[in-house]
Amino acid sequence: MQAVLRRDEALLTAPLLAVSGFWVLELSGLAPILPWPWLTALVFGVLPVLVARAVGAGRHTSGQVAAIVAMVGFAFAVQLLLYRDSFILAHLDHLNPLAMAREIAAHGTIRHLPETGDAFWIAYPPGLGLLLAPLFVLFDRLTAIGLYTWIHQAVVALVPLVWAFGLRRLFFPWAPAALTVLAFYVGFLCLDRSLLPGSVHAGKDALMVAALLFPGAMLVLLGEAAGWRRGLVAVLVCLGAVLTHYAMIYLLACIGLAWAAVMRPGWRRLWWCAAVGGAVVALFLPALVQIQAQHMTLADQGQVAEKGRFLVDLLAQRLNPLLHIYNDPQHTRLVPFPWKGAALVLAWLVAMATARWARSKEWAEAPALAGVARAASMLGLAVILAAVLASGLIPGAGVNLIYSSWYMQFPIAALFGCGVAALLILVRRAEFEPRLIASLALLAIVIRGATWLGSDYAESRRHVLKHRVAASDLVALRSVLPTAAPCFLALQGGAIDSGMMPRLVQVAQTARALDHLALLSDCRVVSGSFVAFAMPGGRALDGLPAAGAWPTGAPLTVIAHLEPIERYARALGRKVPELRPLPGGLVAAVF
Repeated sequence: MQAVLRRDEALLTAPLLAVSGFWVLELSGLAPILPWPWLTALVFGVLPVLVARAVGAGRHTSGQVAAIVAMVGFAFAVQLLLYRDSFILAHLDHLNPLAMAREIAAHGTIRHLPETGDAFWIAYPPGLGLLLAPLFVLFDRLTAIGLYTWIHQAVVALVPLVWAFGLRRLFFPWAPAALTVLAFYVGFLCLDRSLLPGSVHAGKDALMVAALLFPGAMLVLLGEAAGWRRGLVAVLVCLGAVLTHYAMIYLLACIGLAWAAVMRPGWRRLWWCAAVGGAVVALFLPALVQIQAQHMTLADQGQVAEKGRFLVDLLAQRLNPLLHIYNDPQHTRLVPFPWKGAALVLAWLVAMATARWARSKEWAEAPALAGVARAASMLGLAVILAAVLASGLIPGAGVNLIYSSWYMQFPIAALFGCGVAALLILVRRAEFEPRLIASLALLAIVIRGATWLGSDYAESRRHVLKHRVAASDLVALRSVLPTAAPCFLALQGGAIDSGMMPRLVQVAQTARALDHLALLSDCRVVSGSFVAFAMPGGRALDGLPAAGAWPTGAPLTVIAHLEPIERYARALGRKVPELRPLPGGLVAAVF
């Protein structure tokens, strides 16, 4: 019997199958019966074996493998240099999946989360939390937080590699592997430029992991001939992608429709894809209904693009924030990308022109360049479809400009990668004149891209230095946390409106280390944190709890700077209690 999945497909889809399996059993009420963290750990234990077998089954020379490893190593080294003196990530986004992972590790389910008053179960789907749950089973909480910093860096470094692998498998398997990977790293890091600053400034942790695993879903959905067994697997794999980040349902739709338009498969295959999509939506509906019930929409922030002008603006607007989120004026310190729409059209034209040239010259590389052109056409059409969704032309699409710009970065970067790949193939094969033109174009790309990469790295490094936290800081904070339950904390922080639930409030702390106390402790944070909404009255006294906001007789540990604690003691009509000094000028007091 022929295997339903190839080895490389099994490698990319194993985590997605674990996520969808958890969700199906969660809907049936059977999830708590199974030891999900251990099962997920088993999946990741098998992955190295699948990697070895997939590489062994490939047709790559040792030189190609060494070149690919060097490129991945460079991307990972950039991440390591960024975070070389910080134990944690520079954003807050990672707190949500880590909090979800802690709960899944403790309970094996997420059914109890609506009663906890926590924010993270609304902000994030369960996929990334499930994949991270083994960290909280195998290690203590502080170690798990530190290990996740490394995991996030590895995910960002591997995204261009996996997209290069997936699109090469689908469209141009004849192209040299190392050359394709090089082109996609240039496209992602040097031309599109959303991946590196986005991962540092905004995090988008679940989106990054979903993007890493998305090519696996793309291969299963679009790669092989249809069949009922593969259809079942495709449903589970695509569902796993959506449950890792909700934006994947839009990316799957855009990529699938663009593929159908470019490749023109038969009606039977189209009906198969439609059935898979319908099943994914049906299984996803319980999550969507739950989100809408909590007054959160997938278009959680930003403004809808002006209808009727979105296609014109993609080309005519100098700084289009839909194509490049850092073209937004609020990101003043990051270098924008002017005329990015025109650059995308140019990348597509390069891919199409080189394919036509190779076919006219009857080169051996003509099939590879034709595949690159088809991939570029699919990606370009997917970007246009995503722009249509963001424009508001389709009522009830539930997605807006800012939400779209985050998931559109991946097909945009891949389109740039296709253009660079076409130029690299042309340089290897063409006669003197076209080779000279392609070489000059590549030189201009290298100079411009290296300048942009250096600028993005410098600004990202400044952001990391501003928010860096050493492991010793978290150890010192953990030492003052109560150990007896029930216990309550209040942290000095500034309130920020919640984009998910406007009636409630999330809190970002004035000292970044304090944001992690909700993960290190089982105590309820009365004043609210980034992963738990404030309790009633929890921020009544200058951001700290009013008397009676926590149970009478229970001690309240307040961590803040000295002056706010003195003001708080006067507001409660009490003496300032014994103070314990902490790093960063903070002190801890028990009321």
